[in-house]
Amino acid sequence: MLFVIAAQPASAKPQSIYRCPQLNAPPLFSGTPCPSAQALEPKEINGYAPPTLTRAEQQQLKNQRQRLSQHSDQRKVAQQSSSKELRAAATAACKRHQEALRALQSRRRKGYKLSEAPRLDHQEQGLRQDIRLHC
Repeated sequence: MLFVIAAQPASAKPQSIYRCPQLNAPPLFSGTPCPSAQALEPKEINGYAPPTLTRAEQQQLKNQRQRLSQHSDQRKVAQQSSSKELRAAATAACKRHQEALRALQSRRRKGYKLSEAPRLDHQEQGLRQDIRLHC
């Protein structure tokens, strides 16, 4: 498919705006004239120019930015140390699960009552699932 885009050249003169009165409705503003339209002269809109800051305000803003930057750095350090702690805790939990599974397998090899079988099966399945998820 081929699309043709018609571009209007940018003109230095602003486009006219027309105010079209309507019955029982607010007026309609349009770029094309309508019957009984009133042409409005477009006004140039100036951009917003913020007031300049005093030296004291500039210094206060600079200090605020520095405090926020320091706070951000402190949060990064805290996150890194907490992630190290989490990894260490996960590793320790993984070792505990593996040791518990070895102890359970050892218990099974030594022998157990038939009534204990469902409970031991359930424990083994839980430990294997924990090891699969966390190790």
